[in-house]
Amino acid sequence: METKRLETLKQIAAGIAAQFGDKCEVVIHDVSSSHPEHTIVHIENGHVSGRKVGDGASMVVLEQLEHQHEQPQDHLCYLTRTPDGKILKSSSLYIRNSRGAVTAIFSINYDVTGLMMMQRQLNEMLSTQDKEQTEPEKIINVNNVLSELIEQSVALVGKP
Repeated sequence: METKRLETLKQIAAGIAAQFGDKCEVVIHDVSSSHPEHTIVHIENGHVSGRKVGDGASMVVLEQLEHQHEQPQDHLCYLTRTPDGKILKSSSLYIRNSRGAVTAIFSINYDVTGLMMMQRQLNEMLSTQDKEQTEPEKIINVNNVLSELIEQSVALVGKP
């Protein structure tokens, strides 16, 4: 991969990692070499996946690259799991040279484990045995219909 492109990708990686914090790993893979087991040339927040410069690509990325003749497409917003059990929301962007060949992969991996645990807790706390049933009242005029719809909407959204 050309040096200028790599430096630009490193700058973008640092910005994304700074914006989203220490749970956001950003990885740059150089796939132009013949060593697929050593593609990582830059990594921000490598503690998220436990990887470092010199390590290889994930299985998802390797599977995409195996089908080079099919021109891999960007793979956005998918879930993966690290060997130590963290759940990552990931996106892999395939960087191409002027001839259209993939030379690099820019990956973002965000640790959503804590958020998913929090979501489960909230769902448990907010769930009820029975849904509240209300008898529809008889509506005499259009103003009453509108008032009833507004009240139901406010009750659903929870804001006045």
